[in-house]
Amino acid sequence: MPRGGARPGAGRKKGGVTKATIYRQEMMARAAADGISPLEVMLNTMRAAWAAKKIDEALQAAVHAAPYVHPRLAASQVTVDDKRTAEQFTDAELEAIAAASRAGASEAAESEADTGSVH
Repeated sequence: MPRGGARPGAGRKKGGVTKATIYRQEMMARAAADGISPLEVMLNTMRAAWAAKKIDEALQAAVHAAPYVHPRLAASQVTVDDKRTAEQFTDAELEAIAAASRAGASEAAESEADTGSVH
């Protein structure tokens, strides 16, 4: 008889309810029954502080509410699997690469001129 490894039917069944799930569901039901959520409290606090020109308080409330309202931007990784040599590119592809490089260089020069920074 084999030992170890995955066995059919072993482990927690999908959709199984845990104590934490039950607690979370009860808390959500209770908050819905009260008619106000913590997010609503944070947003109302932010708006009231903003209207009262209390910018620091409004900013603090906004910082706490932001993760629930706006998704975080995910980092993306770009990989290039093009293993061609320069001779294998077409003239049109080489021209497009050169144009993109020139455009990037001119944008960098413009932003450098705008900020007045010297490297």
